Amino acid sequence: MLSPRWHKVLRDLWGYKARTMLVVISVAVGVFAVGMIAGTQVILGREMNAAWYSIKPANASVYSDPFDEDMIWTVRNLAGVRDAGARDGIASADTASRGDRGSSRGRSKPMT
Repeated sequence: MLSPRWHKVLRDLWGYKARTMLVVISVAVGVFAVGMIAGTQVILGREMNAAWYSIKPANASVYSDPFDEDMIWTVRNLAGVRDAGARDGIASADTASRGDRGSSRGRSKPMT
């Protein structure tokens, strides 16, 4: 024999079939959504790391005083250097005080 509590639960579930089905469907959709989000996070994390490392990102940045094309040519011809390039950057008073060497807008950072 069921206790009065379980008797009421079963009677309510059976008596309100539409509401019971809506709750079951809502829970199923919620569990599915959480699973999809977790799976997507894993896949995106893995694929974004693979894509980043497949482009062989720069692994060094050198800051120096202004230089000419001869210095770029010299660096490109060093053993172990695949490619080298230069770009201009102007440090403003607020970025220089923090030690940044970005552009005057403080948004551009050198690739490292």
